[in-house]
Amino acid sequence: MKKMLQSGESDMNDVLMHAFEKLTEIIEKDKRCLGGWHFGSISRGMDDEYSDVDPVFVIDGRYFEEFDNELPQLFEKICDRVVICWPMFYNNDEIKAYGFDIQIDGKVFLFDIFLINSLKTESWGFREHSTGIKEENIIFDRDGVIAEIVKNAPKGEIPIRNVSQIIDTYWFHIHMITKYFSRQDYFKILNNINVLMNAHTELLLSEYDCITWGGWESKLQFIPSEKQEHLKLYYRLTDLDSVKNDLKTSMNWFSEDAQEICLSKGLNYPMTLEIDLKQEFENL
Repeated sequence: MKKMLQSGESDMNDVLMHAFEKLTEIIEKDKRCLGGWHFGSISRGMDDEYSDVDPVFVIDGRYFEEFDNELPQLFEKICDRVVICWPMFYNNDEIKAYGFDIQIDGKVFLFDIFLINSLKTESWGFREHSTGIKEENIIFDRDGVIAEIVKNAPKGEIPIRNVSQIIDTYWFHIHMITKYFSRQDYFKILNNINVLMNAHTELLLSEYDCITWGGWESKLQFIPSEKQEHLKLYYRLTDLDSVKNDLKTSMNWFSEDAQEICLSKGLNYPMTLEIDLKQEFENL
């Protein structure tokens, strides 16, 4: 059983989708992979031209580490160059997750991928990445393994939030941040703003959360638009042009600091990486 996205089924970038299909064709021929499904925006019908792909592949546990070690070489076959292979912080012997930046025809695309150990299907990583999947999300299935996973996939649940504790958290940190503004302690102000926004987010989700998958940044897409504006003010995200310009300056400062530190540690600074990805940002 094989499910490939056809033209018109997805709004995602055609070049990225072609790279995904090439990778799937390679992986499907490898008997160490038992099948896979679409995760993320494609599986929820929320993808657009800016979306990346988020396939999940189940790997025979006997070859899990071996397959994982070969993954960068597989990506080299579907693009002109692998710019970055970025492993997630939680990678372990149950799940491996990577963000790949791949260059095709001079443009860089983001491609996320998840590998699940077939012998660890009771793990957090498996449950997190199989919640709510359906038969139409299947990419391909070897010997009915994925169909069985879909049949028993967890439905997920909306967490119960302690509203009173959230309110106390918010006002306690307002008191804290008052002191830090008086002291002009920028980094503690920033930390407390993070707490305040998170508390406000949890407060709104206690009333409006309606999906059993994804992080808070996905869940907030479903709250009333006027409530979304309330959250944007914590970081002044209502003025995205100013944020973008500030970030350009910050990137330059990061580059200066990183090159200085690399020099002191005898490391090579990846200037080509900076040039490629900064250009992508400049072209926004």
